Amino acid sequence: MRRAAAANMWSNTWAIIAIVLAVLALTLVVWNPRIGGTSYGDSYRCLAPWDTVLNGAFNTPGGDPPPDALDVAARCRTAGSLAFAGAAAAAAGAAASLMAAMTLRVAGHGRAARHATRRTKTRTPAESGT
Repeated sequence: MRRAAAANMWSNTWAIIAIVLAVLALTLVVWNPRIGGTSYGDSYRCLAPWDTVLNGAFNTPGGDPPPDALDVAARCRTAGSLAFAGAAAAAAGAAASLMAAMTLRVAGHGRAARHATRRTKTRTPAESGT
């Protein structure tokens, strides 16, 4: 029974890791990266990484274009692409962790069921000697 409990403990651990990685992936996809050293100041907020990567957003600052508009756009595309790649890696890790959790959970239930079957096997009166 201890092995089943250990498998359930590790299953819960992997499930928590999967949840944390999934939240990290979602955060990286929707969080707008900031870049510094632009004509807009030290903290220019770019478009969200999903918009930059999936929709091909250009990321040029609105209004009258500043002299460094193309540089800002290129740096924002790079920052968005890196954040999106990190989100994809975190999502892949979440999927792998979830698979590990499910595998350990199924393995733990299988061991527990086999153990319970062995312990509750009924004996006939001839086997018990009565």
